[in-house]
Amino acid sequence: MLYLFEGNDISVVRAKAHLLVKKLLAREPYASYTALSYESDPSLLPSTLSAQGLFFAKQVVYIEDDGDSDIFSEAITKYLEVMHHAPHVFVLCATGKMSSLQEKAKKHADKTESHNALVAKGEGKPDFKMTDSFARGDGLGAWVHFMKAYSGGASAEQLHGLLFWKAKDTTLKHSTTRSVQTVKDLAILPYVTRRQGTDLSVALEKFLLATF
Repeated sequence: MLYLFEGNDISVVRAKAHLLVKKLLAREPYASYTALSYESDPSLLPSTLSAQGLFFAKQVVYIEDDGDSDIFSEAITKYLEVMHHAPHVFVLCATGKMSSLQEKAKKHADKTESHNALVAKGEGKPDFKMTDSFARGDGLGAWVHFMKAYSGGASAEQLHGLLFWKAKDTTLKHSTTRSVQTVKDLAILPYVTRRQGTDLSVALEKFLLATF
């Protein structure tokens, strides 16, 4: 069985996925639990799909894919149908810009929840002023729109997701040493702030003002 949680509202997507995992483990306390992310070795997937617990055959597998590793995303895509038909429960948390993984996962998921944010009032479309300034190399302008969005209720995780998507999109269209480094810096920023115990919003402000 495969559950899919996706969208650019990263904090909500993760919270919903984690809540489901918590409920599943409470319902089946003897089930085996495995968590995989982009840092995991993709070769672990086949063994995870066929593994069984020591005292209980069923297992709950949480998979988080934020688009940082194409290799990991491609590996997951290969096993979506197997996850759907497996006796185990797979919870796939896919955040950020819509990807081929999310599109394909929707076709195999037993249940899908989508959570997206940053919709401009009255327009029904994402507000891309921050990312447009970012793409032009206008760090100050990007920072101004970042602060407006953040003050308006957008989370740092949502804004990071949009900036990371724009950086990747720009690099795919015109790759330079600088653009590639920007993608790498944005990719690790949330993990660095978590490990250091610092605020992601402050780190993003510094990043925007220092990058250009």
